[in-house]
Amino acid sequence: LPAAHVRKNAQQTSLLHKLTETFVDTETVCVIDHMYGGGANSYRDKRISELLSSGQNVLLITWNFFRNRLIVKTFLKKNNREEITLEFQMDNLEDLLGYHFVKFNRIIINELVLWSATVERKQLNTYEALPKLLKIVEQLASRDKAELEVLVHDYYAICPSYCLLDNKGQFCGAVENSTQCNNCLRKSALDIPAKFDVRLWREAWQTCFNLASVVRFFSQSSLEIMRKIYMLEAEKVVVVPHQPLTCWSETYQIPQT
Repeated sequence: LPAAHVRKNAQQTSLLHKLTETFVDTETVCVIDHMYGGGANSYRDKRISELLSSGQNVLLITWNFFRNRLIVKTFLKKNNREEITLEFQMDNLEDLLGYHFVKFNRIIINELVLWSATVERKQLNTYEALPKLLKIVEQLASRDKAELEVLVHDYYAICPSYCLLDNKGQFCGAVENSTQCNNCLRKSALDIPAKFDVRLWREAWQTCFNLASVVRFFSQSSLEIMRKIYMLEAEKVVVVPHQPLTCWSETYQIPQT
């Protein structure tokens, strides 16, 4: 065998051994997120700290749009310190289905904007890939009998234009008519596939919401907009406003002119 192939197999064996040591017989939360900054990532970091404080391990999975790979980080809490014990890459989210020693008690979808997958080392169009990704998350949750929590930071579940801006740059407020929505998307600057159908997009998300144990919103208005499109069971819905990113220790007065 070529030396490079032998090294790769040895690295994979070593990684699997470390993962087994880390996650066997532990409560582990899987957090799925993007890696492009902003409020969603800030919320994620705080949530991971809370999970670690409660004694749970965390597997954070992000999609690197530029490398066409998954970036996986494991977070543990040892001796009252948060530690990243492992960081590695994977080809696709479905690879996790083969890691039977990693069992999740909760899966949190924090953000999926710009997520994708690779087929024969080629990155799929992000809008084509997303329904398939949701299906894999559902399979993982079913395999482990894990609770599924979906966080609604934006309106990506309604439309690939996640701020609900139409092709003219105007806020549409969530269009229920799928034909109108499809026509708008095809005129937009987004890289929408020719066969894209927003009905299938929304069906995939509705299935995800149906399986979720918690759908978390950060404002009442965003919940109301989502309910224009989706059936959301009241007992699953949680509305908790974001905490300020910065809490000032002093009171400042606006200068008088």
